Amino acid sequence: MNKYVVIAGTEKSATTSLYKYLLDSDVFSESIKKETDYFRSSIDLDEREYLKVFRDRGRLSFLEASPGYLSESRIASKNIYDFYQTNNINLKLVFCLRDPLSRLKSSFLFHKSRLYIGEDISFEKYFDACMVFENTGKKLYDLSEWCLSVPSHGLYYKHLSDFKYFFDEKLIFIETMESVASNPNQVMERLTKFCEIDGDFYNDYDFKQSNVTRGFANPCLQKVALQFNSIFEGFWYRHPNIKNKLMKIYFGINGADKEKVILSDETRSKILEYYKDDLFSLKESGWIESNVIDLWMEGNGK
Repeated sequence: MNKYVVIAGTEKSATTSLYKYLLDSDVFSESIKKETDYFRSSIDLDEREYLKVFRDRGRLSFLEASPGYLSESRIASKNIYDFYQTNNINLKLVFCLRDPLSRLKSSFLFHKSRLYIGEDISFEKYFDACMVFENTGKKLYDLSEWCLSVPSHGLYYKHLSDFKYFFDEKLIFIETMESVASNPNQVMERLTKFCEIDGDFYNDYDFKQSNVTRGFANPCLQKVALQFNSIFEGFWYRHPNIKNKLMKIYFGINGADKEKVILSDETRSKILEYYKDDLFSLKESGWIESNVIDLWMEGNGK
């Protein structure tokens, strides 16, 4: 029986780091691309088709990280469930959450670094545009539907409920980015038990953060670098030292200080009000510790 560990959410919440940590154990066959997004649209339920997105199909354990699955929970949860029911597999779903205000700011900066959001658009303009889109469907500033939907992706209780509807609790692992950052050893101890793999590998492991958003000076050069990075994505995961050396050279040429997101009290209040009911439901569910939710509700996320 093949085992599939799917890191299914959420974006800008240490999913790349968790993917790298698990991959380094050498237990799993990696996906050809970290984010396969296989279950975000109509799928072939034949397991042999899904196996095509992995590099080494001769193994028994497979790992992918597509954090967009949580954002597209209505579609992805049903597709993953149908696949699970059709095939005789061992499935593990992993979710890593983050203070929604902090995640929203991080996502804004990330999308700017990927040139999806114009340089002249402030965070407050961006959030207001997202609310206009959510309420009217109108797109402002030539932003994509995905970029404009980012605030709603942080409604964790709403999206997790879609997965909880289909899957037993024992198949779902929920962690927070804050815990990954502060206590990675403890997180990996819990995660390896959940994934049913030996956790001793991480006793002396050097935990490093992956996919850190950085600033850039020249957008044209950044565009070329992003295309180059995308082409060789699978290679970078197998040879991280080479990527690190190239990144050091690149940011020596085109690096810049990361933009700082400045929030007015009014915008902060709008965002906290937007997430309030969902966070309350998440707290009541007991899916993550209530003291963590309390901190998120204070809206002090960096």
